[in-house]
Amino acid sequence: MLDIIMYTNVRSRIKFNNKISADEFLCPLGVRQGESLSSFLFSMYLNDIEEHFILNDFKEIVLGMFKLFLLLYADNIVILAESERGLILLEEYCVKY
Repeated sequence: MLDIIMYTNVRSRIKFNNKISADEFLCPLGVRQGESLSSFLFSMYLNDIEEHFILNDFKEIVLGMFKLFLLLYADNIVILAESERGLILLEEYCVKY
C-alpha cells in the first residue's frame, strides 16, 4: 500500500548548471531515482539482451585480453562498439520487448 501512495503524485524538477527549475512537473511513469526496485526491474527486462546481441552477430571490442560488447550494472547499460550497430540492436531489442 505504501508503494502505491509513494508513486501517486511524484513530482520532479530539472537541474541544469547547478540551478534547479522553479516549476515542478508530474512524473506518472517509471521508477524513482535511487529506488531499490529499479535495478531488479532493469535486470528482469534485460535478462536476455546479451543473447540478442550474440544472435545478431554483434562483434565485441578487444581490450587487452578481454572481449567486451556490453556492460550492465544496477540500472545502467554501456554498449562498446566501433559503429552505430550496437545502438541499432539496442533499439530493435527495446521495440521488440
